[in-house]
Amino acid sequence: MRKVLIILLVLCILSMGWARERDRKLVVDNIQSQSFSPEEEFTALKGLIFPSQADPELQTEIFAEGGMVLDLKTGKILFSKNKEKRFYPASTTKIMTAWIALERGNLEDEVLVSINAINLEPGSKTVFLEPGDRLSLETLLYGLLLESGNDCAIAIAEYLGGSEEGFVQLMNKKVHELGLKNTHFTNSHGLYNPEHYTTPGDLAIIAKEVFKLPKFREIIQTQNYKARFKSLKGDIVRGWVNTNKLIDKQSVFFSFLIIGSKTGYTHLSRYNLVTFARKGEKEVVIVVLKDGKNEIYTDTLRLLRRVV
Repeated sequence: MRKVLIILLVLCILSMGWARERDRKLVVDNIQSQSFSPEEEFTALKGLIFPSQADPELQTEIFAEGGMVLDLKTGKILFSKNKEKRFYPASTTKIMTAWIALERGNLEDEVLVSINAINLEPGSKTVFLEPGDRLSLETLLYGLLLESGNDCAIAIAEYLGGSEEGFVQLMNKKVHELGLKNTHFTNSHGLYNPEHYTTPGDLAIIAKEVFKLPKFREIIQTQNYKARFKSLKGDIVRGWVNTNKLIDKQSVFFSFLIIGSKTGYTHLSRYNLVTFARKGEKEVVIVVLKDGKNEIYTDTLRLLRRVV
C-alpha cells in the first residue's frame, strides 16, 4: 500500500507539472530510504506536491490560520496570512525569553533552580530539573530552545528578573520598544493565558531582531547537546535533542536550507513554528501559527520553496 501511494502521488506530479524534478526526487527518495508512519509520508508528500491558490502573488495556500514570511535583511514582507490577528504563541514565546537572557545575562553565570521551576501544570514540557540544581545560563538556553523546557524558562526568568513577573515586565518592555501593538506576554514559557498573545507579523519582527545574535543562531541549529550541571545528588550529564524536525536528517521534513526553528504547542494554540532559512545570500524567517502537527513543517517548506 505504501509503494502504491508513493507511485500514485509521483504520477500526479508528472502529469500536472506542479513540482520540479529535483524536488520530486528528493522527497520520494528521502521517504523510501527511511521508516516513517503512513500519516507522515502522506502529509509530507501532499504538502510538497499539491499547489495552492490562496495568495495571488505566491500562489501559496497554507493550512495554518496565520503566517508570515519576512526577508531578514530587507524587512520586506514576502507572504502574510492574518498577519495582525492575535494568536496564542505557545513555546515560540521562548524566542523572546532567549533574547532577554542573551542581552542581559552572562553565559557563564550559574543559575540556581527554585521550587517554582517544577510547579508547572500537568503535561508541561520540561528537562526534568529539580530544586537545587545549578546550571550555567548557557546550558539553560540550550534546554530552553532545543527541548523547549518550561523549567528552564522559569529558572532564567527568576535569575534575570528577580521573579517571573519581573522578567515578564522586561519582555513587555522590549515589545513596547519595538512598537508592537498586538503582542503581550504574561509568562516566560508560553503556557496558555488569555492575555498572552502575539500576531504572525509581530512574532516575525521579534524573530528578525533576535536572529542578529550569534549565540541564538548557534543554539537553534544545534541538533544534540550534552548538558552538564550540578544537582544536590551530584554531577549530572544529560543528552538534549532539538524538537525541530526540519534540521533532523532522519526526518522526512529535513531541508538543507533550514538554519533552525522554534516549535510551540498547547491544546488551545495548536502547533506553531518559527523558522529561519537561508539560500545563497537570501535569509528569511517563516512564521506559521495555529497549524497542524505535521502541517507546521509542510506549510513552512511550501512557503520556503516559493520565496527563495
